[in-house]
Amino acid sequence: MTSLYQGFRKAFLATSRGKHIGEFSYFHQSLISDWSAYKSELEEIGNPDFNVVKLSRKQPKFSLLQYSNFDTSPFPVLKYSFAVHNGGNVFVTDYTQRSNPPILHRKELLLPADSPIAIESAKLTNTLEKSGLLKNAKAIGTLVGWNVRLKEAGFTLLGYELVNL
Repeated sequence: MTSLYQGFRKAFLATSRGKHIGEFSYFHQSLISDWSAYKSELEEIGNPDFNVVKLSRKQPKFSLLQYSNFDTSPFPVLKYSFAVHNGGNVFVTDYTQRSNPPILHRKELLLPADSPIAIESAKLTNTLEKSGLLKNAKAIGTLVGWNVRLKEAGFTLLGYELVNL
């Protein structure tokens, strides 16, 4: 798994994109141009279906994250995490049965800047920042927390549009 980690690290360092939280950086799989170089290592961990890479900047570990409806939902819900560390040990976490799974904010940071999804997401993020809805990120990192924040503020989302209730 070392070359997979190194490949992710190299791809990440080659781009100015990414979302950084603590020691971790997150980026969309589209930022890696040649997946064929990692085919055998991905097979070793079961060819997980994922769309986001979570990379530790301090240790040789990473997670492959699968968010539902990444391309269409402004705040995709985390379905699965395939954490790879300790020399290739894989730990799978299934979020599909959880009543309050994590969600993804600021999706545009993970994508190529010219991506239509990134552009649309950035517009929504800007609107949310202006309205104060993205303050205290820990409180809105889950589906329930985010929905409560929107409702208490008197808003709902219609696609990528923030609407007053």
